[in-house]
Amino acid sequence: MSGDALYQRCDACGLIQLGSQLGEAQANALYGDSYFSGGGAGYPGYLEERMLLREHGRRYAGIVAAYMPRGRLLDVGGAAGHIAQGFCDAGWDAVVLDPNRRMAAIAASLGEQTHVGVLETFDERRAFELVVMIQVIAHFFDLRTALARAAAANVDGGHLLVETWNSDSTTARIFRSRWHEFSPPSVRRIFTPSALDHALAHYGYARVASGRPHKWLSGAHAKSLLAYKAGRGLAGQASAMLARLIPDGMKIPYPAEDLFWALYRKRAAVNVRERAESSVA
Repeated sequence: MSGDALYQRCDACGLIQLGSQLGEAQANALYGDSYFSGGGAGYPGYLEERMLLREHGRRYAGIVAAYMPRGRLLDVGGAAGHIAQGFCDAGWDAVVLDPNRRMAAIAASLGEQTHVGVLETFDERRAFELVVMIQVIAHFFDLRTALARAAAANVDGGHLLVETWNSDSTTARIFRSRWHEFSPPSVRRIFTPSALDHALAHYGYARVASGRPHKWLSGAHAKSLLAYKAGRGLAGQASAMLARLIPDGMKIPYPAEDLFWALYRKRAAVNVRERAESSVA
């Protein structure tokens, strides 16, 4: 069965979701150490991309600076804290949340505040001016609870920054089942910009800006993605030939247009915990 056959699309909003469900323990197991070093749907060498990720955080800090002052941020699924470091370079006070203990320990060794766990069960009394979700919203095992927790952690008038994949992109339409985002069971859902707006509106968020990220990959990561979805036949042979030409340490601009970012502002006085029970996500 092809990867996309496992997913279901909502005709009303365009959200694509994986039909099967996961519990917290199963979801956490997906993001063990192998996710950060085994390639495939994860990373072939996450820690080797630390400087690229830090630069990515700096770019986003520059983007959000046009819409809000610096403050305290929560980096959801922040792994070893490299993106959060980029924000810290720009003057932010960052807290990293990740279920992987080893990644969280690395972030802590860099001097960052860390919490081991998932957003669905996260609860902290101090609120954040900014919640950051860089390539993480696709992976929540309970989207409604996660978004409710994010809104509860966000100050009234605060902001939420999301980077995720666009199922309406030209790349997704061309590659269909071989599009790398059809990666069950770790990728739970794939949004369009309008589907993301629709989901977040239930929690008091309205989009204030969006765009396509200037993202860079290591050569090793690019080769891993090529191998993961190339398959057999001419496409597989062409991908294998291309992969042999790419040095592992080479810095490569992400070539497709299937990624987007969106910045949202939270309205005041929204009862997000009640919304979690009644929203359609």
